Amino acid sequence: WCANGGDLLLCDSCSNAFCKKCIKRNLGRSKLSEIEEVETWDCLACQPRQVWKQRSMYHSVWLYQKNMVATEQANSAPADQDDIKPRKKLRTKKVLDQMRWKSAGEDGSQ
Repeated sequence: WCANGGDLLLCDSCSNAFCKKCIKRNLGRSKLSEIEEVETWDCLACQPRQVWKQRSMYHSVWLYQKNMVATEQANSAPADQDDIKPRKKLRTKKVLDQMRWKSAGEDGSQ
């Protein structure tokens, strides 16, 4: 993810490499420990099942955000285009992080 190198985990099935810091930040401490304990590891590209939970969580948040924006737009259709104010972006990453920490039982510190 970061392309900065460092302490890398190498896939046993392809040439991909992931730094431990990125694995920990994106998948949590438990996943990093799990990867370090196994003798052979297939990366996230070779075995995408490893991130299905995170992807489904992201997809759910994305659908919720999309539906909320559509509902908001339908409920507040302005009569004049000059009345439209730019909205702040929803904090999808923050919501995903909170959901990941709650599901992993972590306090969010790295």
